Amino acid sequence: MVKRLRYIAVIAGIAMVLLIAMVAPTTAVSQDRVAVGPILIIGDSVLVQSAAALERTTGTVSVIADGGSGSAPCDWVAGYTDPFTGRFLKFTSAFNASHPSVVVLAFTGNPGLDWSTTGCVDSDGQYSLASLLANYQISLTTMATYASDHGAQVYFSAAPPRNPATAAGAYTGANGESEFGFNGVPQINALYQEMVASRLGRRLHWVYDPDAAEDVSNAQLEWQLTEPCTASDGSSCVDGRVQVRAGGDDAIHLDPNGAGATRYAAGLLEMPLKDMGLAMATST
Repeated sequence: MVKRLRYIAVIAGIAMVLLIAMVAPTTAVSQDRVAVGPILIIGDSVLVQSAAALERTTGTVSVIADGGSGSAPCDWVAGYTDPFTGRFLKFTSAFNASHPSVVVLAFTGNPGLDWSTTGCVDSDGQYSLASLLANYQISLTTMATYASDHGAQVYFSAAPPRNPATAAGAYTGANGESEFGFNGVPQINALYQEMVASRLGRRLHWVYDPDAAEDVSNAQLEWQLTEPCTASDGSSCVDGRVQVRAGGDDAIHLDPNGAGATRYAAGLLEMPLKDMGLAMATST
């Protein structure tokens, strides 16, 4: 029975990928549907990288950045102990502790930390992209539906695009080690768009939000190591450019000096705050 259920999940994922061309365009929420209140952001290590920048955000609403390095949506549905911090993380617990008016789901493609206890993809060896997408769809639907049913507006934040220096699936790391993963592949964002365009997504007014990903790449969601400087980049700017991604053989992460994190944090909040009728202010 377990094998049959996994097979069904994989087939569902394959069918979902075939529907990529049918996704609906991004649409913002009408302002009168988003109540002013806390913003809860759930995600993985890319969110962890931007947490300090999010904590510096000031304004009329609180921002709770709850990231878990290496985590996937399935970890947050089941609940798990973060191996890096020792914290127990679970979506319903985080939601009920903050009672947010907005939930942002910002996952970039990890398979999950412990498939045997959380129902994630078995990542002890190689796994298919279809199985990862099917697992994401199930877990994200669970979290998004819970948030919507409890009065929160849900945003699916696009994953930053994958570094083209690291091929999706199997690749060799900088030190010759074997690596495997699909973080930042375009099919992840296609999944988010499809979920928003689905009958359930339309009924619950889910929104696909590319802002954060665009702020560390470009409007076409193509990977960039550097971007043109803005006034907020300060001393990070060199010859009119600023590094926003880690580079090298790193598949997905932001730059180690903070410009990418600052931009990503601003992008995560731009649409939700706009839909609340608020402007973002930051402290330095």
